[in-house]
Amino acid sequence: MINFVVNGEDFEFEGVKGVSEEDIEMFLEPDSGDEVIRITADDLSTLAVEAKLFKSKGQARKAGFAGPIPWGINLFGTKKKKFWVWSPVKPTSAPTIKENFCWELFCE
Repeated sequence: MINFVVNGEDFEFEGVKGVSEEDIEMFLEPDSGDEVIRITADDLSTLAVEAKLFKSKGQARKAGFAGPIPWGINLFGTKKKKFWVWSPVKPTSAPTIKENFCWELFCE
């Protein structure tokens, strides 16, 4: 499974910039075969393409997977392909995610 970590330059917690490897291990608990990708992008459609859910950003947006990455740790995807996203940065606007792509936390 792919684990994306939003590592924006403006994120700082207790004097530490970015997300540490220890934090990734503690919060995401990746398995040995899991891939952890640090990103600076704040776009759900980009992540959907990187995770190979869609072939293009346009296709992802059209399917209802667009906007900024929501704050927190969230599991997105389809029944066959899922990926975790951890964003310690609060978005400036609301994301657009159809319920069928949400698996945990963000979708209510």
